[in-house]
Amino acid sequence: MKAQFRNTCRAFRTAVLLGILGILLAPTMRQASAQVNSDDPCNGGVPEQVITARAFSGVVISWITYPPLPGNLQLAINFAEAGTLGGEVTIPGGTFSLTAPLVIHTGKITIRGNGRIGSGMSPTILRRPGGPLVFTGQGSKLKVKNMSIESPIGPAVDLAPMVQGEFYCLSVVAGTRGIGLSSSQGTASSENWVHNSTITTLSAQFGGIEIGGNNNRVELITFVTPGRAVELTGNLNLVMNSTVTGSTSDVIKVVGVSNSVQNNTITGSGSSDAAIRVISNGSGVATVTFNTLKDVSTGIAIQGDGGADVRLNTISKCDSGIRLQGGDNVLVGHNTISKCSNAGIWVTSGDDHEISDNDLTHPGAQGILLENSDSDTIARNTIWNPSREGIWTRNSSDGHTIEENEIQLSDHEGILIDNGNNSAIHSNVLFCNNRAFDPNHLSSIAIVTGTGNVIDLNTISHWVNFPSITVPMENTVANNTESVCIP
Repeated sequence: MKAQFRNTCRAFRTAVLLGILGILLAPTMRQASAQVNSDDPCNGGVPEQVITARAFSGVVISWITYPPLPGNLQLAINFAEAGTLGGEVTIPGGTFSLTAPLVIHTGKITIRGNGRIGSGMSPTILRRPGGPLVFTGQGSKLKVKNMSIESPIGPAVDLAPMVQGEFYCLSVVAGTRGIGLSSSQGTASSENWVHNSTITTLSAQFGGIEIGGNNNRVELITFVTPGRAVELTGNLNLVMNSTVTGSTSDVIKVVGVSNSVQNNTITGSGSSDAAIRVISNGSGVATVTFNTLKDVSTGIAIQGDGGADVRLNTISKCDSGIRLQGGDNVLVGHNTISKCSNAGIWVTSGDDHEISDNDLTHPGAQGILLENSDSDTIARNTIWNPSREGIWTRNSSDGHTIEENEIQLSDHEGILIDNGNNSAIHSNVLFCNNRAFDPNHLSSIAIVTGTGNVIDLNTISHWVNFPSITVPMENTVANNTESVCIP
């Protein structure tokens, strides 16, 4: 009897210890599971053929199942949201035609389907055929994954505000806006992550994703839209690794401080707007890098009073490659621009820009055009075969440093200063420019009006009987090397 009693006590103590250990480890185990999902975000189906809602409250998990009917989806969401630590709703494959939007009250739940269209699984399709919105409401830490969301008449998702939400492995089709996360009553939609999804919109007047707030992230999205793909308003937002086709508006637009647009591919935005428009405000620096843009109007447009870092982008078949329309101290470097019709790089305002190490081939009328801008540095650019000037400064653009550029086979001047003062033009290589043999544009370097400019240490190959340099008397020309082009 004593031995039996000791064994019973020992078993009880072991059970208690294991229970305590399970309580202590439960948050860690949930966190580890989430990490596995982030490595393969679209994994995990829904084997049950019912709608299951789970509510987490401390160590207690409550759950309930519903038949797979559209009217039961809101009941499941309400049940899951009642958990003090959140909850989960799993939805099996099938089409759920909704008569009203699904309302999120607080968030803190995961809504997971069996897969989106094209996932290889029997897809979960939430469809609102008779009106706008599949999801509406507000909250925080809402996760929606592995499903198709269709709202052909209006927006598909509209949450105001949403904080720390995650929307992924989705296929979204919307008549107007795909996913909208906006501010409400002074609270911004911040720290949201939209990724690994396809978004198709039917209207040219609305965006695929629109978010108002800070620290939001949009990545690995495939957009098919005649309108804007992404508009983010706020600070420290990021758009990256996404693909857009068919848009005729500003395709990606970010407004605020220190936003980033990186490694996106945009094809076929043939309107007068920009493929990427950045309005950089305040003291921060916007980043636009590693993007590939083809068949666009303006490739990249920078506005606002803040700085920007525009580097390592590839732009082809455009009207203008890069336009600086405001702000100071913008860096434009190591970009490749080709087959444009207007100007490869066009500065219309702002001062103290650096435009360096860019490769411009058939860049349009000018390789680089500066106007209403002072104290810019134009250095180490390669410009080949513009249809007019290689570098042209005009409209009271003063104090530039134009150095170590290589300009070949422009139809007009290699470098033209029109109404500009106190610029330094030195150590450039100019080869056989003036190919159009226009009698009004015969010099390799020309100053139309301006004083105090210095032209020195340039290497110039010019056509026979054409002047290499033409300048008014109030400028300095010294120590340039000349040769004659051989046809």
